[in-house]
Amino acid sequence: MARRQSVEPRWDELALEYARLGVKSWNRRDRATRKAAKVALAIDIAEDEYTASEVVKKPFRAGTDKALVLIPMPMPEGRELAFFAPVDARRSDGAVAYDLALVVDECRHAVGFRLEPADIGADQSHGYDHVQLNVAMGHRTAPLARTATWLPDSYPAFPLRSSGMRDRFLAMTLAMHGFPQHVVDVVNQVAKRHVGLVEDCLTRIDGLIGRGRRSA
Repeated sequence: MARRQSVEPRWDELALEYARLGVKSWNRRDRATRKAAKVALAIDIAEDEYTASEVVKKPFRAGTDKALVLIPMPMPEGRELAFFAPVDARRSDGAVAYDLALVVDECRHAVGFRLEPADIGADQSHGYDHVQLNVAMGHRTAPLARTATWLPDSYPAFPLRSSGMRDRFLAMTLAMHGFPQHVVDVVNQVAKRHVGLVEDCLTRIDGLIGRGRRSA
């Protein structure tokens, strides 16, 4: 009997499509807005598809010569700008975390978050997938230029229902695009190349928010 083909691609196949959409969205912004965002972040931004794809394929790891680079998210006009970066979670299973940065108040301020897998070392006080504030991205190696440095970045750590890298990616997109229609639109765009993946992703999103399958 033929084995049923899995709809579980590598997590970065979704992130790659999302990054391409983000770069296109970023390059449609006016020059003054892009300049202001760069000043607020003071972290390199992927402004072409090749750079964005390299960031996804090789998640940032602290202690290397590579600098953190943020990828624009495909936010609609009228919404605050947002950026993400896959970050090597420094676990033996190769898990990936996501750093998330928003530029708010007409690019006068920045705010950061990180979506992380469960701690598996000696200290397991955060032994669950979680999201928390971030004042310096990339394992605290790249401070956000215009954020409040007094923000707590160890607690609180809010639990996520995610159970893998793809779930964390979907949790991040859900948080930024909203439920149901906007995140459905995004999933339809980033997952369309994989048979069965759109429905699978939407079912996982329903699980992340603790409800049964959406009504059509």
